[in-house]
Amino acid sequence: MSEIVYDEQRDKILVECKAKFNDICLSFNNIYRLVGFKEGEDDYYYICDDIYGKRSYVSCCCFMESLKGKIDQYDALEKVFTLNGGYAEKEFILSSEVYELLAGFYNVYLDGE
Repeated sequence: MSEIVYDEQRDKILVECKAKFNDICLSFNNIYRLVGFKEGEDDYYYICDDIYGKRSYVSCCCFMESLKGKIDQYDALEKVFTLNGGYAEKEFILSSEVYELLAGFYNVYLDGE
């Protein structure tokens, strides 16, 4: 039986991610839509979509600053994202490599491959 480890930092980042869910954010010189959180083996990641809808995983070591309420043209930026395929997600994405490995196992098992 595996031990559940409480990680205060993970929980703090997760709360931050959920508060900024679907916000368009700035991270260094890139603009993303924050859509979720991924727990990796050695790091935590923001799950983000770029302006064209391409999914990226940005280390939580980087900052992710929401632009909502901070720039006058936020609504216009939101429209540009949507027009280019960077749609808002319906639900917050919570991902873990462990869950992905299990999901892959079950998909292979169920598909008979």
